[in-house]
Amino acid sequence: QRLEDAIARHAPRHAPAGTPTRVTLLGPAELPGWEFDLGGHNHDGERVCDIREVTGRVSSVWGALFEIDGVLVVRPDGLRSVLDRIEGHRRDHQAPDVYRPTCVEVLCNDSRLHAFTFVCTAAARQCPSGCPHLAVPDYVQDVVVGAAAVGLPVDYQALLASACQAALVGA
Repeated sequence: QRLEDAIARHAPRHAPAGTPTRVTLLGPAELPGWEFDLGGHNHDGERVCDIREVTGRVSSVWGALFEIDGVLVVRPDGLRSVLDRIEGHRRDHQAPDVYRPTCVEVLCNDSRLHAFTFVCTAAARQCPSGCPHLAVPDYVQDVVVGAAAVGLPVDYQALLASACQAALVGA
């Protein structure tokens, strides 16, 4: 519901007229060959979620897969999309982007599907001098509660909870 509310709030100003804003949860999805990391930093220097592609070892990221109109993710006119704005792209033209949309192949409901996810940019993976190196408690709480709400695997929920707790104390 939060994603749908955010899309509805941004779409009137940042999506082409008439773009559908319906959000459908398809279910938990696995992204093999990637790992979860709380090593990104937003414009305030606070830690944010990231995923990184890995090689040479078995790893997967789990998340919720939603079906939304593609124009909400990548606009054909090259302008910033609704999800660009929701997912933390720069606040102004002087600040670097925090995330970039990346097309990946996920496993969901016994099917392989192409989907967009947002991955931290190289700039967002560098903590600016003087940044707190900590995550915001409400942010990590949303990650853990959201994982349970969409039914991610229990062992993956435990991994997220542990990583989020470490991010609260600066580990």
